[in-house]
Amino acid sequence: MTRSEAGGRSLRDVLRAPMKRRATLWLLAVLGLALFAALVSRVRWVDFLGILEGVDLRWATGAWLAGLLATGFRVVRFGMVFPPRGRWLELYGGFGLMRALGTILPFRSGDLVFLEMLKRRQLAPSVAETLPAWLVFRSSDVLALGVWLVLGLVTMTERAHPIVNGPVAVGVLLGVGSMLLVLILLLARYPKTGPQWSGSSWLSGRLKVMRAGLRHTARPGMVIGSFLFALAVWGSMLACVTLFQLALGSPLSVDGCFRAAVAISVLSLLPIHAPMTIGTGEAVWTGIMVASGMAMEPAILMALGIRVLSLVLLSVDSGMGALLFGLRGGSGVSPAGGGGAADARP
Repeated sequence: MTRSEAGGRSLRDVLRAPMKRRATLWLLAVLGLALFAALVSRVRWVDFLGILEGVDLRWATGAWLAGLLATGFRVVRFGMVFPPRGRWLELYGGFGLMRALGTILPFRSGDLVFLEMLKRRQLAPSVAETLPAWLVFRSSDVLALGVWLVLGLVTMTERAHPIVNGPVAVGVLLGVGSMLLVLILLLARYPKTGPQWSGSSWLSGRLKVMRAGLRHTARPGMVIGSFLFALAVWGSMLACVTLFQLALGSPLSVDGCFRAAVAISVLSLLPIHAPMTIGTGEAVWTGIMVASGMAMEPAILMALGIRVLSLVLLSVDSGMGALLFGLRGGSGVSPAGGGGAADARP
């Protein structure tokens, strides 16, 4: 297997890296299974089957389409910086697979694996050159989610638990996102003649590539475009999660379901979760439902129902991704930089 430009590691090495923390992985897995078992023991399977039988397929279908639309917005945003040159379907396939990687792999390591996959299929330049754009995408995601959170507070028609509507979360999200954007813009203005890493020509080369990527990606027009697409991405995801709750017959109002969707999206930014979010995902959802005014057992049933509907979306998106990512067409992005960050057009 050939070696990557980004660190000289193979894709297999990148996949194995997060798995080396075996003690932490085992701890998270055991914790997740314990939480799942504890929650499931509180409800009857006949009630769980009943909530699945009562799913409103109209709302569920709308939710699945909104989830797929979010993937489409991510594809267009990435293609704005790194044009796929006739390989849009293949790029969509990569982002479909990214949904599965982000769910399965811990500690946000799915992002690194995903960028390495795109590089190897010549849909992106080296990881070092792509990383600045990815940082802009992630920071604009935080800002966009903060905007949606503010909208959830503005539309509030009922009193909810501080966990759901606390203004502290708004300030933290907006503050962190703003600091990230400012840091990226400052780094983009960093002089080309930065410190010379004479002891490591490889490190010096990687830093030069990253600075070039920052100067290209952190342009005002590119940052604004990333933020607008981030609003669309998270708007689609919030619509998806809100419709999931309505499909399962949530007793909450529509705006209550929306605020719960915002709360779960905020918590999803945390990098710590059990493999496949088993247990941890249900525990978070149950806590949010209880904080929103639901009783414990209906909240657990709602969390389990959302798990099933989410798995359907994950299966469809990643399944389509596996098929489309195998397509070949167009020239893509040259790993050497042709069509990369230095030459891409918005």
